[in-house]
Amino acid sequence: MANKRKPSGFYAKGFTAFGGKTPTRLQKLYPWTKSPLIVSAPMLNIAGANMAMAVTKAGGFGFIAGGLQATNLEAHLVAAKRNLNGVATREGTFPIGVGFINWGADIDKCIKILKRAPPAAVWFFAPEPDDRIEILKKWATRIRTEVSPNTTIWIQIGTVVEALEYAKAGIPDVLVAQGQDAGGHGLTQNAGIISLVPEMDDALKQAGYDIPIIAAGGIMDARGLAAAICLGADGCAMGTRFLGSPQAEIYPAYQREVIAATDGGLATLKTTVYDRARGIYGWPKVYRGRGLLNRTFFDSLDGVPDAEIKKMYEQQEEMAKVAGNLEKGIQTENNFGTGYGKEGRLVTYCGTGVGLLKEVMDAREIVESVRKGATDLLLKGNKAKL
Repeated sequence: MANKRKPSGFYAKGFTAFGGKTPTRLQKLYPWTKSPLIVSAPMLNIAGANMAMAVTKAGGFGFIAGGLQATNLEAHLVAAKRNLNGVATREGTFPIGVGFINWGADIDKCIKILKRAPPAAVWFFAPEPDDRIEILKKWATRIRTEVSPNTTIWIQIGTVVEALEYAKAGIPDVLVAQGQDAGGHGLTQNAGIISLVPEMDDALKQAGYDIPIIAAGGIMDARGLAAAICLGADGCAMGTRFLGSPQAEIYPAYQREVIAATDGGLATLKTTVYDRARGIYGWPKVYRGRGLLNRTFFDSLDGVPDAEIKKMYEQQEEMAKVAGNLEKGIQTENNFGTGYGKEGRLVTYCGTGVGLLKEVMDAREIVESVRKGATDLLLKGNKAKL
């Protein structure tokens, strides 16, 4: 349930714990974590057990994507649980999170899987807007009663209105404030985290709620995490940054494109065309997906009918598979043969921070380096610019 109001401010969030022994409020919930908290987002078809385990072992919080169909979720959970024995966590859970896309996920199927390996947290996202409170109340109640009372509830939101409504309903233990810069699906209309997080933090406190906020959207390095903390967040979630890790379940050509991309505000756009090209029509109208612009988008812009775009998308996907490019990572001089790149057609979801992604780095190293860099910035500051 939503927390009662407590003292606010930088030190009230527990940031005296940087390098010290005083646990933060998130460390009390997740005792294996280190502060400031870094979370790997439950990216659909990308975030599996390997990524989640690496992040958790580094003192972060790794999430596995349950998505819409919970495809392979049980296998991922079993693998993660087997490899994380001995990591400190709350009774009855293990130190991994699971994320679901609630407009399409089957609650009975998901609960059945979660009961076999209760995670430390379940992350909700994108219920049908008109019934969102009732839907997520049902999910939260069943998880807390049927899975584990120590499994905490995270809700990904993009507006202050949502934050207050969910807090009033007593649903979340943690709120994920996703700003406009985030890759993949998010609200079509909302603010970036630089204004969203402090306004949300202020509004919750003024209403008497003390719910931890995880900032998401555009955070790629220590500077972004430090900024999020100063804005009022308790930690950050990163998705695009982890695309540049060997643990990301993406094709080599996908990874090569996000590393090569620059000027993310121009290279990416929020659109529904990549869903339509793949025959996905269930997303509520308030959501769109942000990804690299390619031939699929430009054809749509030029007025090519959806049916033709979908046909060409499927043809290129099949051609790439037949050629072995997707499964084997065979590279070509241009990316058309792999389906990726500006002249390719396959979806390449990522956020506006993609221009800051320069190399492949192990997920564990990402967590450790970003956390250390942010801690240094927060404790030592940058006096040269004052």
